[in-house]
Amino acid sequence: MITITLRKKIKRVLGAQYSQPIIEYLNSKLCFNSDGNPYSKESIQALVRAANSRENLVVEGHILDLLAIKQRNGKKLKEKQSKVIKTK
Repeated sequence: MITITLRKKIKRVLGAQYSQPIIEYLNSKLCFNSDGNPYSKESIQALVRAANSRENLVVEGHILDLLAIKQRNGKKLKEKQSKVIKTK
């Protein structure tokens, strides 16, 4: 289950409209709902809000993977920026 702390981190890393990047990542990993369709924005938002009492460990795992990738990319970008600034 996604905790309040993790929900805040999702919003901080992916932005306020976090559902679209999550859906795109899930589609790239061929992770679909029980009907075989891509997850809807509403279902992703409900999962992140923990509005439903059911857990979806597969989707939650993919969300954590996406957060790790985004954070790694952010760190690399900051390192590049600091190198450019230092070489002035």
